[in-house]
Amino acid sequence: MSQPRPVPDWAIQLPERVKIKRLARVHDHLDPELYRRYGDRERFLNIWSDVVYGAPDAQYPSPEYLGETHVFWPTVKLAMQDIADATDFHQVAAIIDELNSDLGKDEIQVPAFNQLRHDMEPGGSKEKEQKESVPIPSPYTFVDFETVQKDVDAIANAFIDKALQPEGILHQETIQRGFPSHMIWRPPQAWENAHPDVYQHLQTMTIPIIPLSERSEPDLLLYALGSFDTVDSNILNRLEKLENRYRRFMLLTDTSGAGKTRYIFEYLARMSWGLYFTFEFDRTSNPHGSADLSYAIILMRDQQFRLPGQEPFLPIVKCDDVSDGGSVEQQHKRWETRWQNNDKIAQHAITNLLLARLLVYNAFFKAVAESKVVNRAALQRTWCLLQVAPHLSGLDDIFLRMFRAVKLVKKSVSEALISTLLDYFKLTKYPRLLVLAVDEAQSGTRTFSTCFGPDSKSQATDFPTMTRPVLKPFVQKVFLSGKFQKLIVSGTKIDQDAVLEAIASTVAKQASLDRDVAPLLGENNSEATISRVLDVYFGPTFWKSLPEATRREILFWMQGRHRFLAVLVYALLQAGPSEDNLYDILMDLVSKLSGHNVRRPAGPHFNSIAVDNIIPRIIRGPEKPENAEKIRDLETILVNFLITRRYDRHQQCETLEKLVEIGIGRFSKPISGKPLIQVVFNENLILTALWAWFSAAAPGGKSRLQRYLQLGKAAANPSIAGFGWEDVVAYMLWLWFVRTQPAQLNHVFTFLGEEPDWATDKVSLVQTLLEAQDDSAEIPGKIDAVLASPGTTLGLSYQTKTSDETFQAIQPRKLEEDTGGMFQQRGYAFIKPDEFMGPDLITIARLSDGTLLLIVVQCKDLNRKLSRTDILNILATLAPDEKGWWCRNSKTPKKCLEYIKAIEKLFPVRGTRYELFNAGIPATDDNVRSNVSNAYKGHPRCAVLRVIAAPELEMPQSDTCIGPWPAARLSSAAMECTAEEFDSVRVSLQQAQDAEQLEIKVALDSQKKRRPMATALVPVSTRTPRMLKIRKTDEMTTADVLSQGLKRLRKSTPKAKSSLSGRSTSRSLRTRSASAAPSDDASLSDHPPPSEDFGYSDDMGLGDDNGPGDDTTSLGDTAGPSGNVAVGVDEPPSRQGRTKRRRG
Repeated sequence: MSQPRPVPDWAIQLPERVKIKRLARVHDHLDPELYRRYGDRERFLNIWSDVVYGAPDAQYPSPEYLGETHVFWPTVKLAMQDIADATDFHQVAAIIDELNSDLGKDEIQVPAFNQLRHDMEPGGSKEKEQKESVPIPSPYTFVDFETVQKDVDAIANAFIDKALQPEGILHQETIQRGFPSHMIWRPPQAWENAHPDVYQHLQTMTIPIIPLSERSEPDLLLYALGSFDTVDSNILNRLEKLENRYRRFMLLTDTSGAGKTRYIFEYLARMSWGLYFTFEFDRTSNPHGSADLSYAIILMRDQQFRLPGQEPFLPIVKCDDVSDGGSVEQQHKRWETRWQNNDKIAQHAITNLLLARLLVYNAFFKAVAESKVVNRAALQRTWCLLQVAPHLSGLDDIFLRMFRAVKLVKKSVSEALISTLLDYFKLTKYPRLLVLAVDEAQSGTRTFSTCFGPDSKSQATDFPTMTRPVLKPFVQKVFLSGKFQKLIVSGTKIDQDAVLEAIASTVAKQASLDRDVAPLLGENNSEATISRVLDVYFGPTFWKSLPEATRREILFWMQGRHRFLAVLVYALLQAGPSEDNLYDILMDLVSKLSGHNVRRPAGPHFNSIAVDNIIPRIIRGPEKPENAEKIRDLETILVNFLITRRYDRHQQCETLEKLVEIGIGRFSKPISGKPLIQVVFNENLILTALWAWFSAAAPGGKSRLQRYLQLGKAAANPSIAGFGWEDVVAYMLWLWFVRTQPAQLNHVFTFLGEEPDWATDKVSLVQTLLEAQDDSAEIPGKIDAVLASPGTTLGLSYQTKTSDETFQAIQPRKLEEDTGGMFQQRGYAFIKPDEFMGPDLITIARLSDGTLLLIVVQCKDLNRKLSRTDILNILATLAPDEKGWWCRNSKTPKKCLEYIKAIEKLFPVRGTRYELFNAGIPATDDNVRSNVSNAYKGHPRCAVLRVIAAPELEMPQSDTCIGPWPAARLSSAAMECTAEEFDSVRVSLQQAQDAEQLEIKVALDSQKKRRPMATALVPVSTRTPRMLKIRKTDEMTTADVLSQGLKRLRKSTPKAKSSLSGRSTSRSLRTRSASAAPSDDASLSDHPPPSEDFGYSDDMGLGDDNGPGDDTTSLGDTAGPSGNVAVGVDEPPSRQGRTKRRRG
């Protein structure tokens, strides 16, 4: 026996979307006739290994070795459906293309596949050789029903016998229990002592085991079938809403795990009798349902499944292939002929498929007649259960077995029998089959995607775009022949156009297609829904018995789609529901799904939890060049959402649908006035996984998140760059206080004035404030602070739009609060307030003594120096009082005052540790603006730290004008670190420094040539600032230009003369030589702000004082294009405060 080859790297690094299987399992359900052409099983395995390993010239591994080798499912699927079922590889290349994802071709990177695709090109040597050497096999001989009557009766009788046995599906005891006793899961015997209460509770439950499972694993998808109210109290209400609203057609499309399949099961079990088909049956990964539809698709490809003289089924019709020559009309006719030929073959296979289902339905009611069961509701549930778990018939898959028996019946005979059976059901008063349910229909829209044409003849130029998938003939034939009244189509992501094109002429019109079904599927978004599920499985007091901290973790992580909580329940049923087990299992599950380790030290790993990283392989890579553009689109939406909690719903519908398909987003109820498609990203587990992925270091050392922040800060548009700077500041604060060990406050901020003793605290940022449910609250007032951590970061910040939204984002929330909104307002370390509020960023920090400190930040442009008035206005807008925050521009100032009072209670000053200034004595200078002076009366009423995010401001170290609340700026070390992380910040700082040096040089040159002059900006008006541009000729010096500008300004503002002749107000760096460095003690209090009467903007207070006797005039000059010199005016104080939409 030959030695087995090692598994290649590409087979080990499996894409997330595919299922790992053992080939031995595939052999168990391969129809023997699928490999009959190869003579024996071993030869089939050898040929299959050529394709899998791509090494036809190497020795074949043994069948035993192949049986234990892990391979990826698309290849096995290809082997099952094509290689084993064909006499040659003539159509293999076409099937390979179908298995590839719609994001890009060549996803299956196997050398043998690529060679096959090359050989199968039109005119390829392999194709010609096979056409010449391998004849097309003879067609099957189709028969009348009498020929297969004996086989059909044998299957029906065997089913009836087994159904009536003590463990049969229609036995009285089975009907009462819901499942045969041997199919009910039981807890391990060891739990009787370890978890006696839970053990006794589970003994009373009837949880079935997963169909076709090699191990006895609990099946939560089938638990309480037909009576799911015990788990979801609102499901009946939702079922009735959907039933009343969608009379003819219902489209269930949402992300994986949202509850679509369970909804169909519950609908068929209690609302309407019907037939259930699935396009993606698989014994291991998707064992619910019958394999008969999958077998029908295989049958279509069978070159023998055709009438004499009829061409075999063509899996791909290339409407853009003109290699056969001929006129355009001839080519179109040829394509249309191929479509029609494919349709005839498909209609025949589907007709026989429907006939088999109806024959089983007839046998079911024959067994019912003998069982004497009269409970109609119980019978409806049992018929649904039989279709969902056909192995309960005792005949493995009874529907597939019946289909194989009748697959060669003539199409006309099958159609007549279908009509006869439907009439018979009516006469015998069988319940009418009203609903046709099609699950996993996304495969139906991709299988044979070019094989069928439209119902009506199209224009010739439309041929390449008018192709239809296999969903079209399936729905048309089954729905019309079965005389159904309602169609339910379900899938993870279904192309809306593909569904409409497939069924519009049969079932629905354009107006009836609506995606607002998705929100009615329900979700786990509150304590009530999550606790109910856990209490159902583990006892009525289980939830209350858990510590509050554990309940918080469960609510945080399990919020969202149904599958998350179901996986946790499944893991607890496998490992035991003790308190320690629950916490460790939860953390292990979250770590595996998110890709970020949140386990406690030495926390165990549970092998029974076999889940993949929730970030799909398409984003994690490896990235293919042909997919780069689409992946960038996906990344852009996700990163922008992580940064701002917003996305563009108007221009990115296709990309948003892709995010739903790959399991990141979910469809939501359409909003009035918005596009049809609404996608939400509001699941904590998903957001944490996204943040962990995008903030992790990428090749080159920078994370993907940093790359996008860099682009925003470097934008040419000043407004975009301004918002980009806010995002950069928030990200850096997250790095310093959350990602690494918390930093000291005075390492990140340089305080203005006396540094408080708590400046040396290593603070932690608060992610959420919770109202405590017991007396263990960490903060007075029964408030618990949930600290931000790398493993629980949902995003950078949350952008609010209204004052109400900003206030609610700061307030503590209740544990049972509903989290099912469009966007969550909680759980982010930073808030971007509404436009009426002064700060750009708000975050909550917890000091070492437990004090909650509200840090408010305003991010200023890096390209210019801030004047004294700038700084005063910034500090005023950051003050939490009636002159700052919301009340400055809000349309509802009274309500905003109520918000401020509530925040004062939430962030109280605790003792004297926080009070830094003797704020009872405000500035008394006559020139101090009244709104600044009146704002600061009394001691601080709440714990707030005001921060200006700007480079070296050379701000004063003490000044009563800045008010009682502590103030700070980003430290020099913090700015240097930010510049190291972001090149765009370094560039901005360098440009600002270069511009300052240039101004200093111009000013010094002017002093040498004329007289000592300083630069300043002199306003013309306090209401409307303007710039005077003076043409600079070659004969004029800079001083001449500045002097001329001064004269013009004096003429336009006569009052300016008296002020300029008085005490100098300019000590700018622009006039200072390198030796005239400012003192660290420099104070804004030495130079009061300008009088409101004259409206002068002051650009002083940043350097030395030239003395009271110095009447040197200060003018500002900036060289503009074409030699222009602009003499500018600062913005007046009344407009210097931050405006949300105006930057730089």
